[in-house]
Amino acid sequence: MISIVLAVVLGAHPGVEAKISRVRVDAPDRTALTLYRYESDTALKASRAIILFPDFGFGRSLFAGGDAPLTQFLLDRGYRVYIAQVRGQGASMPFDSLQNIEHLDVPTIIRKVSSENAAPVDVVAHGWLGALVLAASTDPTLKIHRIVAVNAPVTAEVPSDLVKRFLIAGGSFSKLTSTEAGLHDYEAMMALWSQMQSREIRALARNGMRDLGPLLSAALLEWMQTGDLVLSDGLRFSEVMTRYSEPTLVLAGLADGFANPEFAVTLRDVSHAQVYVHVFTRIENVEDYSHASIFQGPGASGDVFGPMVKFLQAEKL
Repeated sequence: MISIVLAVVLGAHPGVEAKISRVRVDAPDRTALTLYRYESDTALKASRAIILFPDFGFGRSLFAGGDAPLTQFLLDRGYRVYIAQVRGQGASMPFDSLQNIEHLDVPTIIRKVSSENAAPVDVVAHGWLGALVLAASTDPTLKIHRIVAVNAPVTAEVPSDLVKRFLIAGGSFSKLTSTEAGLHDYEAMMALWSQMQSREIRALARNGMRDLGPLLSAALLEWMQTGDLVLSDGLRFSEVMTRYSEPTLVLAGLADGFANPEFAVTLRDVSHAQVYVHVFTRIENVEDYSHASIFQGPGASGDVFGPMVKFLQAEKL
């Protein structure tokens, strides 16, 4: 069953006025998933649609919050924008397995968006969830135009002892951000060396995050420690990625403390897709960018969003 639950008009940011709707989408196993649809008069006439998949632990504020959000950037350029919430995220039902996200949730969401738009959709895939999105996109029945993979590791490894301790403790962002020491750990994982203001980092940590919970934390840690993941069809993630063929831009922030950037750029080596890599460094950009600051850093609209849209809208690659 698919039903529109909520519709409001947002005018908090400069640019075109956006209407946002919350849409329930049911996966094949009847798990309720959530899509947030952002559209404007411009987007209604456009042929472009894009789905944003935030990594585990993040809410839609990662893309829609801050002074210059990605949603507004895309709306101003004629996109109809969707933010996806798979099981375990936001208003969707609780997490049960990484395999169900890859096999059921991601294809269901892409098919739902495709049913509302004539042209193949673009996708932004972030972090560890983004890696599952890449694996799911090997399904040839999905109508995908191009993908932007943002620090989405296709080679799994534990990023640091800090991340390992965080996941062993159950992935509780709420507990992490309740102390000064915890906030420093959060910054090391999500916004290291960022030019975001301290208050902005704290606001994202306290208001924009959702606890992973013991089950998801254990599943992520096992994936990292074993270096691979067995998917629902019995194939390993590494095997599936050899079939990956979507034209892809890999965005890699060197300061990412939650998904090491070197494990994202290996997509170029393990697949036969057209893969383009853009690595952010302070030599060429405002900052190195990390797991969260790559979307909310003060220079993100120029450094990150600009190259993203240029890749997605280029006539030829």
